[in-house]
Amino acid sequence: VACDPSLIETSWSDNESITFTFSDTSTLVIWGAVSACNDGGAQIDGQPTMTIVITPTNKNASGVETPPDYTAPA
Repeated sequence: VACDPSLIETSWSDNESITFTFSDTSTLVIWGAVSACNDGGAQIDGQPTMTIVITPTNKNASGVETPPDYTAPA
């Protein structure tokens, strides 16, 4: 996962809407929580990276089951 360290939050265990944006501009939104993350270290001539583990809950903030939402590229 490529990451911007300035966007990293300190609270990883909250159930929240998580959006994946792919290189073709399609998106996938799921409800879940980041349950683990490991710094991938600095890379010469590259973006910082990290490994994350996401635990899908498929339940929104109100506890209602919510399926993943895929949006095709524009």
